[in-house]
Amino acid sequence: MTIAKPAFMAMMMWLFCSQLVLADDFVRRKTDSSASDLIDDLLARGMIDTASKICDQHLADTQVNGDEKAKWLIESSRTRIAAMLRGDSGTPEQLSASKVIEEFLISNPEHERRLWLELQIELVELAATRQAVMAAIVKPPNDPARDEALKEIVRIGVRLRELSQSIESEIAIERTQKVDSERTQKVDSEKVQELLALAIVVANKRIESIMLRGEMFAEGSNDYIASANESLAASRELVDSLPADAPSREDLVEKVAESLRRTGELDEALVTITTLLQTDRNDTSRRAIAAKIAINQGDFSKARQWLVNSDDPDQVPSIEIELVRLQLAIATAGFGNKSKEFRDEIGDRIELIGKQFGAYSRRRAEQLVLDAVLPTSPQELDPRLLIAQAASRVREGQPEQAAQWLATASRAAQDPADAIQLAIAGAAAFRQAKDLKSASALLQETSLARFESPDAAKLHLQSAVLVADLLSPDLLIESLEECIATWPKDPIAASATDWLIRLHEARGNVLQAARATSLADTSTMSVEATKKAGELWLNAIAKANRSDRSPLADEAVNSIMRSTTEATVREAARLAILFREPAALNGFDSKLIKEPWLEWLFEVRRGGTSTNFELPDSVDSSLRHVAAERLVLDGQASRLDHGKLARAILLLEDNKESLVSAQAWLWMNDWKRADEIVIRLCQKHPDDLAIARDAAALLCQADDKEAKLSGRKLWMIISSRLPQGTAQWHDAKLAVISSLRASGEAKQASQMAEYILLTKPPSDAETFARYETMK
Repeated sequence: MTIAKPAFMAMMMWLFCSQLVLADDFVRRKTDSSASDLIDDLLARGMIDTASKICDQHLADTQVNGDEKAKWLIESSRTRIAAMLRGDSGTPEQLSASKVIEEFLISNPEHERRLWLELQIELVELAATRQAVMAAIVKPPNDPARDEALKEIVRIGVRLRELSQSIESEIAIERTQKVDSERTQKVDSEKVQELLALAIVVANKRIESIMLRGEMFAEGSNDYIASANESLAASRELVDSLPADAPSREDLVEKVAESLRRTGELDEALVTITTLLQTDRNDTSRRAIAAKIAINQGDFSKARQWLVNSDDPDQVPSIEIELVRLQLAIATAGFGNKSKEFRDEIGDRIELIGKQFGAYSRRRAEQLVLDAVLPTSPQELDPRLLIAQAASRVREGQPEQAAQWLATASRAAQDPADAIQLAIAGAAAFRQAKDLKSASALLQETSLARFESPDAAKLHLQSAVLVADLLSPDLLIESLEECIATWPKDPIAASATDWLIRLHEARGNVLQAARATSLADTSTMSVEATKKAGELWLNAIAKANRSDRSPLADEAVNSIMRSTTEATVREAARLAILFREPAALNGFDSKLIKEPWLEWLFEVRRGGTSTNFELPDSVDSSLRHVAAERLVLDGQASRLDHGKLARAILLLEDNKESLVSAQAWLWMNDWKRADEIVIRLCQKHPDDLAIARDAAALLCQADDKEAKLSGRKLWMIISSRLPQGTAQWHDAKLAVISSLRASGEAKQASQMAEYILLTKPPSDAETFARYETMK
């Protein structure tokens, strides 16, 4: 910006007399405003929410369109800028910081503070551009985002120049309105003095935009030095126009010192900044510049002196000081130092900066380190830096490239913890790219490759979670089984087991659900988990074919008893009493179960002579039929008193008509009662051939000849409903022939066998041989 010499002479006079304090990011017209001073202090301490609430209170209390309204709109906008720079994405805060002022100006286009408010809008844009620059500098030189950031900086410079021209016009108008007597005194009005001060601030901000442009280029490059020379010339011109005691002069001299440093004029830069520090040794911004100059000169000891804590007890933390401390740590150790301790120190410093100053400051720190260390192989960097660089790529709209880069870094990492941390970040990037399968594959691959890491099991389970909706149930089950098998003792195995059980139950695979309970380590299984395993096994065995129940019960008991606790013994005993063969009951104490009806069943199955045939009231209704079926198997396989078994079965069936109760009546020598039950069952289920076959077989096995006859008739009915010559048809005919032979009618049985072999011979040799034996 170029301001005419007469205007600058007026500025000098005003600055010499004025007590106006100009804030760094907005124009304040008073120095006796304690509220404004408080906002400054709160923002410096990071108390953004508190500052914002104070501004809102003042905006609600002040005159709607007055001077105070404009001042507090600016203060409010400053708090939103602070929130924007502390956050990771500036868009919402940027919009709110500008919108509140823009709406006010639309309603008050001729407001007396219009120029001040317009400047604040530009300051919002400048702050947003700082974030854009931070995102753009990591991009390749020919990336459109870099060009767009540079163009925005230029646009801000143009708008600030236009604002300067508007201010000069306003000054001219104000002066022409003064009466001759006042003008001859060459003393400007208060309004003109404020406008002159505003012009200086605008010029100052234009210099900042030039310096920001320089940050787009590599330090030491031609473009970087050209921007530094431009900011140096503009700063010096403005400094030379101000009196030595002007309040804004020292801030401009700081810019001169920093510009000199950037141009490589280190000795002059050091003299310039040292002169300033003589007046205020505690100023963090000046100490940061002095320390950077010392680092550039290779005087690390002097840099440390500048960075030590000041003697001001109220000194608030400074992002500029922390960034230079980080820069000094890098310069001191040098990136020939590849030790994990050094990498951890750098990573810790970056995390601390992020927690203390926000996401934007963290990205500044990350970029500072990345500029110093890249290109460096991934395994030589702290994973937090790698993740930071990848995050930049995600923000650039390249999540897939970021994910692939992190995946490569994860595979190359020597430390398992680093590998897992990188894999998690890589999976997140793949998710950003909407590639859930690659995200899952990376987590699964890393967990198996680093299976000894404490977090490996959790990583593997997360890989399944990511693609749960994409994988087929079989593949998901396979993944969960792999997780449990690889880390059976890890607490994560319990979570994977619970999920696996739910999957099997949802598919109706009750037996697989039960078997899943034994995949993980059961030595530390809780009482609740043990009870759940017992219930799953009981449900699965009860639904199995009657002939399969005993082997499954053996499997269940062996599974549950891998650890011997009161809970496991109790569940194993329940399963044994309900399903195992009589010989396998030895060694179990039914009293441990603490269920009277199971104690009763235990005594019945052992054939105890003292069995009480009054069924306990506590019997589980859902298990009555299962228990009765077990007693039928016991009676069929042993010489136990069938009468006692029958009475116990009928108590369990409780007048229910079933094949089990029919068997009980046969053992009670009441075949007619059994036959009646069978007939009613077949009538009730006319299309259920399985019931008819079981009923026919039951009657045919009876000792009574009339019962056998009834069974044969039922087999004849069954065969008539089956296609001739099928395997089931031949089974029915063979059952009839067998019943004839068992009833002493061998000749009729032989004739029937010969007839079928002549008219409908079976195609398989085994069935043919069965007929031959019946002849």
